[in-house]
Amino acid sequence: MSQMPHVFAIDPGRGDLRAQLESARRVAALLGAQRWEAVVVVPSGFDPGRRAAAKVEVESSGVRVHRVVGQAVACVVARSAARPGHRRFLVVDFVPDAVDVSVVDAGSDIVEVHTTVSGPDDDLADLLVHALVSARSDAVEIDEVLVVGENRRPSGPARDLPRFLDLEVDPVVSGPETRLAGAALLAGSWSGHRPVPLLFEALPVAVCLVGEDGRAPVPVLSHGTPLPARRRMPIRSDAAGSAAVRAVRPVRGGAPIAWDLVAVELPDSPAAAVTVDVDESGCLGIRVSKETDGGSH
Repeated sequence: MSQMPHVFAIDPGRGDLRAQLESARRVAALLGAQRWEAVVVVPSGFDPGRRAAAKVEVESSGVRVHRVVGQAVACVVARSAARPGHRRFLVVDFVPDAVDVSVVDAGSDIVEVHTTVSGPDDDLADLLVHALVSARSDAVEIDEVLVVGENRRPSGPARDLPRFLDLEVDPVVSGPETRLAGAALLAGSWSGHRPVPLLFEALPVAVCLVGEDGRAPVPVLSHGTPLPARRRMPIRSDAAGSAAVRAVRPVRGGAPIAWDLVAVELPDSPAAAVTVDVDESGCLGIRVSKETDGGSH
């Protein structure tokens, strides 16, 4: 019987990734672990391309990534461990030059992200409303507000969170130690040391396919789609050529932000298709196939 791997928490956002990996290696050696893997924590609003890049960065050091999780999930897991029971969290995650707002439900054995919206700090009030609307939630249903981010305190816009939402709860500041604690709890679950929670995240962006012919983008996966998600799209016979899989981030009150994740070549074939696959960690996979007399390629 194969040995169950030991799983360790890794946080690339701390900037000392090499030291974290080396520390995990030393612990694995002390435990006599022949197999070990990593839980990688990233900002909640990371699109599938950036989540995949974080996974590649860690795996380039020879470490298998068990799962990539958003900071909102990690912090909610840590808070839920201290106060068991079903609760709904509003997580405000400050990242450089932006803020991610998530609505997360947590119970004894399940954590579910309903939505994540992103935008500049100055639009925080609108983002809060947008997140609640997207999650079909009222402010009165929020049991706890978590403020996440490096060296941030509930001052300025964050201090006004209760006023923005007419909440009766004060925001709780969750630093990097909280998200690492949550990731460590998840790692312990996946190492077999405690019950494994069901963990569901949602796509923080929309994904579309854009051809070089300048036509309107073809929607593939919508914002807020539960992960994992997959969609297979037939390719029109007149759409062959270069194309891009693009991420589109909705912005409250302004034009959406879009950027290309990966370039693809669409074959000139009557039975061609593009399959877009976003796994449970939010990492992107693309497959272009065409049917021939000899089968699928």
